[in-house]
Amino acid sequence: MKSIISIVNDVESPLFIRKTMGVVLSNLAVPVTNIFSGDSKVNGPEFDQVRVRLAELGVVGILTNLNQDKKLRRKLFGTAIRYISKSCLKVNEKGELLSVSSSIPNNDLIVLQQSFKQSAEEEQWALIRYKNAFVNSGLAMYLHTSLGGALWGAFESMRIMRKDTKIPINWKLVLRSALRTSLVTGLVPIYFVGIGVSLYNYANHRIDTNEQRFYFSLATFVSLYPWYYLLPIVERFSPFWIGGHIVGFMSFFTYMYITENDMFKVDNQLIYEDAMNKRRKEQEKKEKEKALLAPSNNKSPA
Repeated sequence: MKSIISIVNDVESPLFIRKTMGVVLSNLAVPVTNIFSGDSKVNGPEFDQVRVRLAELGVVGILTNLNQDKKLRRKLFGTAIRYISKSCLKVNEKGELLSVSSSIPNNDLIVLQQSFKQSAEEEQWALIRYKNAFVNSGLAMYLHTSLGGALWGAFESMRIMRKDTKIPINWKLVLRSALRTSLVTGLVPIYFVGIGVSLYNYANHRIDTNEQRFYFSLATFVSLYPWYYLLPIVERFSPFWIGGHIVGFMSFFTYMYITENDMFKVDNQLIYEDAMNKRRKEQEKKEKEKALLAPSNNKSPA
């Protein structure tokens, strides 16, 4: 743990390494959760000791410094500080602050108090309380795809009615098209991404021999064959579902971009800047060596 902290504190360390170590420290404070458990399973006594120890080691100050650097900033760092503040700063029923570990640095304690106060204000609203778990669990993606499917299904059905029949819009058919498109655009990613990919990774990590991998790959391809007959049925049930997918995913990624989700933080930028810094330091080193080896121009002639 102390070696990780020393790497992050070393400003001479590569940016990518410092960011990665910051993520490692944050993951120790932010266990995996979901929308159904909320915060109840991540604030138990089994996690409090770990988070208090992280605070005593100065992790709060480290994550705060990383967040002050625009290149290294991640929302995960702020989330980790929020969870650490909940474990370090306990209040009684009257809202009075209980004892705090004396080993926590004073500057870090100020950050924890600010984060704790902000979290307490936000958690007064039930929707905000579950927002992070809702996004991280993947339900936000399904919601966006479903809403995108509903909008696209309604729009396309109205456009076709107006174009072909030129009669008043049948809102019953529009609603049916919206519901069908929403249903399909929500279920297809749940099956292929939520269930299919999860099962594939679960089984793939337990394969030990080439023979097992061969049969596993064969079974995977065979399991896709029924969709050759199922997809035409889906197409007849909801002909606009592909367009609904496009609209839904555009909405989802736009939301992620606006909220500055860590998904859009590309590590290649840090790796490139580390390479440029290394090249610049090597160039400076070579110039210094040349300056030392070159004869002095200030020597007087013999």
